[in-house]
This record gives sequence, C-alpha cells and structure tokens, in this order.
Amino acid sequence: MIVEDTGVEDNEDDEAYLENSLREIEIVLDNHRISDQRQETRIQFENEKFKTSLLRSLSHDIRTPLTMIQSGSDFLNTSFSAIGEEEKRSIIRDIYQESCDLTVFVESLLELSRLQEGRKLVNRQEEMTDDLCLEINRRVRNHLQGHTLTIRHNEEVMTVYCDSRLLIQVFVNLIDNAIKHTPNGTEIELSYYPEGDSVVFEVSDNGGGVREDLMDKIFGDFYSLTSKLDRRRSTGLGLSICKAIVEAHGGEISAFNNSKGGATFRFSIPGKEMANREQPDSNHRG
Repeated sequence: MIVEDTGVEDNEDDEAYLENSLREIEIVLDNHRISDQRQETRIQFENEKFKTSLLRSLSHDIRTPLTMIQSGSDFLNTSFSAIGEEEKRSIIRDIYQESCDLTVFVESLLELSRLQEGRKLVNRQEEMTDDLCLEINRRVRNHLQGHTLTIRHNEEVMTVYCDSRLLIQVFVNLIDNAIKHTPNGTEIELSYYPEGDSVVFEVSDNGGGVREDLMDKIFGDFYSLTSKLDRRRSTGLGLSICKAIVEAHGGEISAFNNSKGGATFRFSIPGKEMANREQPDSNHRG
C-alpha cells in the first residue's frame, strides 16, 4: 500500500483506514504462520510415524533370521553327536538360507537408499538380452523351490541399453517375489519384445494373481504381500527396489493379473537415444 504525503494532516478516517488495513494484514500473516506451523507439525508427526513403523519392520526382519541362525548353530554345537547326518544337513541349509536372506535384506536397504537419494551411478551400455537371460537363469535356477522357469527368447537378436547388474537384480527380485507368493508347481515365464525405441520385459506366472485392491500398493517401500502359502519372510523391499531401478533407467513398471490366472509384472527400458534425451545427466550422478 502506498500513501502519498500531500503535506496535509491525515484526518481521522484516513488514520482509521490505515489502522484497519494494518490489522487485517497482521491477521493474514498470523494465519499463514499458524498454517505453516500446523503443516510442519503434521509432517513431523507423519515422519515419526514412518520411522516407528520402519524400525518395527526392520527389527522383525533382522531379529527373525538372527534367532534362527543362533538357535540352529547352538543346537548343532550342543547336540552334534546325538542327531543324524540328514538333520545336520537340514539345519546347516536353513542357517545358510537365513544368512543369505539377511545379506540380501541389508544390501537391499543400501541399494534402495542410494537409488532414492540419486547417488547411485547407473552405468549403462548396450547388453545382449540373451546374455542377460543366461545370467538370470544361473542366478535363480537353484532357488525355484518347486517352481518352473521358462525364458521366451525373441527370434531377433536384441540389445538393451542398461546397467546389467542392476537390471539382473530386477529380474531376480521379480522371480523371487513370484516364488514366495505362489504354490509349488507354479510356472514362471520371462519374455521380452521391442516397443518403439524401448525393450519391454515381462515376468508372468499362473499362481493365483494379486488382489486388485493391492495393485496400487505393492511397489511401496516395505509393503509386503501376505499369503498363507509363504514359507519365507518378505521384507517388502524387492518390488520397491525394482521400481527404483527401472525409473533410474528412465523406464516404467506396472503389475496386472493375466489371463493365465496369475500376475504379470511388466517394465520398459528406453533405448540409448531416448535415455540420453530424457536423463542426460544420469551417468554423471555421484
């Protein structure tokens, strides 16, 4: 507000107008300040709630394998001569599996943190899709737990512009997710095809699908599907890491129930030209 000095004394009406205007401005500023304080308080409350939930989840997912490792190794130590060879091997296998799961859990936390903070360097280069499939098969073939995995190779020779280590992790997580949440005998299929400048990948199964009301939640951090079929814990990190890796490549990932009576996870990886155009600095983040 601008008040012109005319050299004439302000009358009472002008003074009253100025006072009212200043009072209204002060009220507006106070309301804004109160609103900002409430917003900040709400954000702090939500953050504390998330931290509490996160710590509870982490405590459970770390304590469970540690308890099994501790009890199993203690049982072997105190009763080694009293138990049979097969039981010993079974306990050792369980200890090994629990230690592997714990390692994957910790690595997943670190991976997710780096990706979400933008500090993860995505080193992309042209990779043969057939070579990636061979490595994926090698990584998962001994962990199928009664499931079958079929890789549908495309007839034409194809390459994908990606960080192969990270992309393989996406497939391992998706296949592991299918194994955890479907019954023995479920068929898992990996396929891929070109779509414009991108390569589209799909991991499908016929193991019952996902409830429609959960579809929008499954890629969230620490969200875990629950199933009576589960024989292993699920930290809820696998799918959120898949989403972070795919998006770090400039692609998109989604899930839907297919016509085979199961779930399909589909994601796209842009080609070199599109990736460089959409994310020119992605190879220079530290």
